[in-house]
Amino acid sequence: MIECPAIMKIKKIILVQHTHTDIGYTTNYPRIAVRHNRHMRDVLAECRKDPRFRWTIETGWTLEQFLAVADEEEKKDLATFLRNGQLELTGFYNQPLTQIADLEELCCCVERSHEILREVVKDDAVKITTAMINDIGGLSYNIPQILSHYGPRNIVNGCGGWRVMTPYTTLPHLFYLVGPDGSKVLFYQIGDDRENRQDDLGPAQYGFGVIYFLWPLGKEINAQGALTGDDGEKTIFNIRGREGIDMLLARLHRDKYPCDTLLIQLATDNYGPWPGVLEAIDYWNDKYKDPEIQLGTCEEFFRDVETRFGKQLAVIQGELTCSWSEHLVTYGSATGHYRDARRRLTDWSSLQACRGNPSDEDAAAWSNVMEQFLLYSDHTCGISMWKWDELVRSYGSIRDDAFDVPRRAWSIKSDYALKATRDTLALQDRQAIQLSRDDPDAPKSITVFNPNSFTADGGITFTSAQPRLALRGAGGEAIPVDSRPINTKLFQHKAWCRSIPPYGTMMFDVIDPVSEQPKFTCDGWMMRGPMMTIRVDPNTGGVCSAKNVSTNVEWVNTAEYTLNEVVYFDIDGVEMTPKHGGLAESYTMDRAKITAVSRKATRDGVHGASMMVEIHLSGKEGDFTVETQYTLDASGLGIRNFVRKLPTLEKEACHFAFPLRLDAPFRFDIEHEGQTTRFPEERLPGSTNHDLGMQDFLAVSDSARHAVLTTKQACVVSLGRPDRYHYDLDYHEIETPTVLFYAFNNLWNTNCPLHQTGDLVYEFHVAFEDRPFAADAAYRISRSVTHPPVVIPGNLEEIGFRRDGANLFTRDAENVIVESVRPLGRNEWQFRFIEVNRKPTKATLELVPGRFRRFAERKDSLTPPRWQSIEKDKITLEFRPAEMKTILLES
Repeated sequence: MIECPAIMKIKKIILVQHTHTDIGYTTNYPRIAVRHNRHMRDVLAECRKDPRFRWTIETGWTLEQFLAVADEEEKKDLATFLRNGQLELTGFYNQPLTQIADLEELCCCVERSHEILREVVKDDAVKITTAMINDIGGLSYNIPQILSHYGPRNIVNGCGGWRVMTPYTTLPHLFYLVGPDGSKVLFYQIGDDRENRQDDLGPAQYGFGVIYFLWPLGKEINAQGALTGDDGEKTIFNIRGREGIDMLLARLHRDKYPCDTLLIQLATDNYGPWPGVLEAIDYWNDKYKDPEIQLGTCEEFFRDVETRFGKQLAVIQGELTCSWSEHLVTYGSATGHYRDARRRLTDWSSLQACRGNPSDEDAAAWSNVMEQFLLYSDHTCGISMWKWDELVRSYGSIRDDAFDVPRRAWSIKSDYALKATRDTLALQDRQAIQLSRDDPDAPKSITVFNPNSFTADGGITFTSAQPRLALRGAGGEAIPVDSRPINTKLFQHKAWCRSIPPYGTMMFDVIDPVSEQPKFTCDGWMMRGPMMTIRVDPNTGGVCSAKNVSTNVEWVNTAEYTLNEVVYFDIDGVEMTPKHGGLAESYTMDRAKITAVSRKATRDGVHGASMMVEIHLSGKEGDFTVETQYTLDASGLGIRNFVRKLPTLEKEACHFAFPLRLDAPFRFDIEHEGQTTRFPEERLPGSTNHDLGMQDFLAVSDSARHAVLTTKQACVVSLGRPDRYHYDLDYHEIETPTVLFYAFNNLWNTNCPLHQTGDLVYEFHVAFEDRPFAADAAYRISRSVTHPPVVIPGNLEEIGFRRDGANLFTRDAENVIVESVRPLGRNEWQFRFIEVNRKPTKATLELVPGRFRRFAERKDSLTPPRWQSIEKDKITLEFRPAEMKTILLES
């Protein structure tokens, strides 16, 4: 880290005026859209009236909503004011939870904002230089690379005031944030008073301009009380005149703010341009003069400070995790649909790319689903219900019609995930209809497709009306199949396929059954296989032993929990208080008792064994049941937890525990956005003591071996004991490598507990590896679980698929994976590659002969690609450590 420059007096303040886009948080989405359109018309009027007026459009979504209703004159004015600098658009389409959205979502979030800007100004003369992310206090590790890929080189992080970590960190106010590939952006956050935080000082940083400047000065100018705004708690300030600015500047001086120019955001939730803001600035400059205050843009601020102070600013690498993500990941049912749809879209796109040229309909369908993902991964969930427990008691029941409005808000939010699920299922169903070449009730052959960019082993599952069958591949060897009845006609069949090529197909003939003794057995509470033995504890329903057959090494540490044990708490004492924004609360956690555990059924098989276990728990607010299916097969241990629980108004939390036994110092590697982040050395100061942004897997390793824990459901990942969650700034020392998947909660006052309803399914998979951790191997394990082979009735060789080979390409570098496949139309496909082992790599793609004729590396969606001819069906790509590349292939 480079030392900050000497403290200097702040001479100039740039007020950046915008509105914070809370889609559905303060009211329902349609009303928010209408409100923002009114704000944009007011902004245009102010721009026409006074050339000094400045406005920052916080999100591309806001501009998109206005373009849908704007007339031609308004669109012309928008272009004019964007060109002359009175208006500024920032880099995100919405306000994404960057640790929830995956790599492709975040790229599209930035890309979409650029596309909307181009739609207005018609050329690339106006650039987006800044990304603004407000309310949210965290940024994922790969954000610098994603922004650099598209152009923005600055970030304004205007944190909220409630359960957000950044205001309490020891991070500088201005520093270069470096991504794992070396990309960097200039990060700005004004911080909060860490040494003398008064009870009444806990506002959102994006509102500091209102709180410290506009309201106090307004009282002096108009001799009146505080102005009103969306956030009622902010009107409690009694400061007047220049007291607010003086208070802020004194604190920044004490905190060693490094520059003589300061950016202060002037915004509240979904509120438009402030009346009289220019008059207030004139009043200040005439009366007080020092520091000078002007209305400006983020671009003006960053251009000034980087030119004069850039070489002196700190350079920091790492990730800033924050509890805001908890809004979304513990909204279990809808977030499960969101994750499922995301994976289905990837599998559909991969198979479509193997079929041939993309249609315009394919491109439109992909974009429509991605839009639902973007709206779902926004930082808002539903209407905030501060003190909902008191309201419910006052109204007598949660079913009172006063709660219909928040019910509608949460329904809109969940509909984004549900629509994405419906649309991806429809795409896959249509694809299956188009590709199937055989009778699904009695297929003579099947085709198995690997949707991943690496050679994979995997279990296949399909149904037919045949009670028993076997498969025969190209080599002639018969593969036995485990078959079970579903109803009077259909049977479920499971088998294991090995070495399926990347984006490859393998064709099998369906033959008469062959008899073979089960290789996987279940005896009482024990499951046995050729490589592992698993024992389930009859007292907890969790796994108390997992051993390698060859080495007899034990993987489970039962000192405190068993593996996948349900850990449920009733929580008392968490209340909203002004002091510390609710960060310094005292509370109690009463653990529910397990009252009964029963083994319901077991199954042996050639390819796997399974056990159904039912666990009953009793808490203060009532009883509930978790039903668990354990499956042992060649991939490891699969777990499906079905939670059946009536909703309550009480604060509660539920974990699934994964305690592991390692013989040497251990570490955690957590995946998201195509990267693994190491805990704790790659967390920035003040981050939570767990990673809220896990996408697919978490690996726990020592120097000799590791376990890969994969989740299909979105869960908060906590490391260590379930104590105080994310409230403390310091990491708890983690004595044993215990992972707690924080499945659901009603902990926050702002959550609406009504919607933690229905049967929730939390699916996990654990692979035990007797070798040191390697990111590329962990990715292969995890993605084989989350993207298993697709089975299609019939032999697809007759329509162009290769019988036992890759249909797109292979690559010679195992550490280069494909994060996403996107149809663009015009005979073009987009592939997003990323290097995962953090080492410079030259990767050669060997394409299917004659499949593609040109390729281009794509920087963004607006710059025309520079196409190159493909010679000898090979492309060589050079990657920096952890680098992302976007490649276009033209059929």
